[in-house]
Amino acid sequence: MSGFRDLAMRPPALSVAEASRLGREVFGLDGPAVDLGSHQDRNVRIGGHVLKIANASWATSELELQDAAMRHAAHRLPAVVPAPVSDAIAEVEHGGQRLRLRALPYLPGMPLRTRAHLSRRTLRAAGELAGRVAAALETFDHRAADRTLQWDVRRAGEVVEAYADAIEDADDRALAERAVRTLPGDLPQQVIHGDVTVWNTLVDDAGRLLPRRVIDFGDCGRSWRAAECAVLAASVCAHQPARVLQDAAAVVAGFHAALPLDADELAAMHALIAARAALSLAGGAHQAALDPGNGYVAEGLAIASRGLRAITAIPPPV
Repeated sequence: MSGFRDLAMRPPALSVAEASRLGREVFGLDGPAVDLGSHQDRNVRIGGHVLKIANASWATSELELQDAAMRHAAHRLPAVVPAPVSDAIAEVEHGGQRLRLRALPYLPGMPLRTRAHLSRRTLRAAGELAGRVAAALETFDHRAADRTLQWDVRRAGEVVEAYADAIEDADDRALAERAVRTLPGDLPQQVIHGDVTVWNTLVDDAGRLLPRRVIDFGDCGRSWRAAECAVLAASVCAHQPARVLQDAAAVVAGFHAALPLDADELAAMHALIAARAALSLAGGAHQAALDPGNGYVAEGLAIASRGLRAITAIPPPV
């Protein structure tokens, strides 16, 4: 538990222009550079690629895990999951920092979160896509899969306890602390993506709002299989808090169609969704205190608060 309390993961300090120069020098990337935002890393789009600059706290084996999981999933879900451009994780010195760089293809599409209204059909399709990604990873394993990660729903109680003081609103703090008290003792486990959300699920720019692609394996690791579904459901509920029950049900139905959940997983789903919402709020509050100028974190924190309140307002029996 104490391992989270003193964890300070500030993103690497470099400008978009500096990232662009490194991408060109190391991987030959060229084109306009745009900051894509991140909690703890730096992600910069350079033309048709994404340069990922890892947080110094990540072990190299954790980055290798992410790349290996992407390749494994991309082999089974081509055009859905990106595969790394290079097998190499480049290390460079910059401004007194030791940076580790990776390059990925930039996948076209718009995140689900950019759409004001998401229909039940869209949400069921998003749930099915999350289930397909989890199914693709069922046969995957890696020596770093058992990493200790603050975004792992299994550890929501530890994270909320460690970071509760960073949650400024007393009501939100109390809701987060209550939300993690009903986590299940154990559920089926496997390596999961861990962050299939409305931020990381892409739809085509035009036409029907059907999710097509999934990005960002930064939270990949072993966890409860059902957590893959709960992460997306919590994200959707925060995006559309007025329809929490119907929207969560649509996500779970889609996931279950692609990767059937057992009775214990379904029974625990409300607790998992609430725990993920509490985890997002606590982790976001902690990161906002560390990196107050990070607009990406600030936006996510406000959304997490809204989602937690909506989710915990639904009685578990309902």
